[in-house]
Amino acid sequence: MASFRLVFALYVGFLVASAYGYGYTQYEITYEGLYNRYAVALLCLIFVEALGTDKAETSVRTQFLEGASTGVALVVAFLKANFFAVGMFGIGAGVLLMPQHRVRWCGLGTAAVISSFLMLWYLNFDEGLTLLRRHLRPTDRITALDFSNPFSFALQQPPPRGDALWWHLNVTFNRQFHPSPQRLLGDATLVMVGQRPPASELPPSICEGVFDLYSSFLGEHFTQVDESPHWRLYRKR
Repeated sequence: MASFRLVFALYVGFLVASAYGYGYTQYEITYEGLYNRYAVALLCLIFVEALGTDKAETSVRTQFLEGASTGVALVVAFLKANFFAVGMFGIGAGVLLMPQHRVRWCGLGTAAVISSFLMLWYLNFDEGLTLLRRHLRPTDRITALDFSNPFSFALQQPPPRGDALWWHLNVTFNRQFHPSPQRLLGDATLVMVGQRPPASELPPSICEGVFDLYSSFLGEHFTQVDESPHWRLYRKR
């Protein structure tokens, strides 16, 4: 009976967690939504396991506790599998994006062809480093309102507390759910803001709207000190 309940709970838990965890496209998933769906899946597992228990021998409280222990174990296992799946998706996404950005495997004896987005991003990153070095102080903490912030690591500066790993509209943030200005910029002394010239091939849609979310706080607490074609540099007052 116990093995039957375990298999049945695993089956139902898989269906529920799959429906709630993967019922949206990759551009609509938010961390808050995933946590809520896993919580619902956990409750379903608990009650399914409790219903499978012999009611004549155990109390409702015991049934609930037994179901909870099995449910927690199964959800933990499912979460581990989910992280593995995300890693595999990341590898697949990288391969999938290569043709879109015109990256080609180079033939023997020929120069590598890395055009468009990737090459421009590297050039713009180097441009940002040049801009920062003109104003950098040993105690500065740098953040960036752009796709990512490679500047702290590249310049061997300690990152500010609350810094974002990367910005991707409707994937890591949206206009409703995002870090507060105090949390994101409160510890930073320098802020790099990406800007796209009219002739730039860089896609603005990935991190579109980041500056709008924090422009008021930036204007109140920071002053623009320098600018380049692709970056604006702000220092805390």
